[in-house]
Amino acid sequence: MTPPQENTNVAPQQDMAVLDQVKKQRGKSERLTTEQILQKSLEGTGQDPVQFQDMIANLVKTDPKFRIMRSGNTLFFYENKGQGNVEISMLTTDKPTDLVAAVKDVITAAKVAGGKMGTFDIERPEILRVLQQAGAKYQIVPGQGMMPDGKTPAQKAIVEF
Repeated sequence: MTPPQENTNVAPQQDMAVLDQVKKQRGKSERLTTEQILQKSLEGTGQDPVQFQDMIANLVKTDPKFRIMRSGNTLFFYENKGQGNVEISMLTTDKPTDLVAAVKDVITAAKVAGGKMGTFDIERPEILRVLQQAGAKYQIVPGQGMMPDGKTPAQKAIVEF
């Protein structure tokens, strides 16, 4: 009888740690509180998350055309401009795949609410890829000024709902 052989397919402990990290990145994100989303999203902008939250809470109370929607760890701020048009802003801590799902959710919600078109400033060119992956129909129009990188001209996206 031959002696038992070592199993060479067993990954060392550090490989298991890498696999755990990959599973964490590919899995669902933990649900953050609104305060945590604002804190992480506004890092490095110089804006105080508490003051920002107070400002948007005041807008919701005083402006009947301003609303907030949340999907995952993404906050969408939108203002009804009338005739089915809305202006949208977004703060997110979602991973790209979760952000695609959040964009799909906001488009569906806008359709249900009778929206026809949404306009928003593009602050990062990667957002265009997110819109494509979400299956959104959109047009790009020139915006005013420059993107935060200081090199790219500002753009706006007009999304059909």
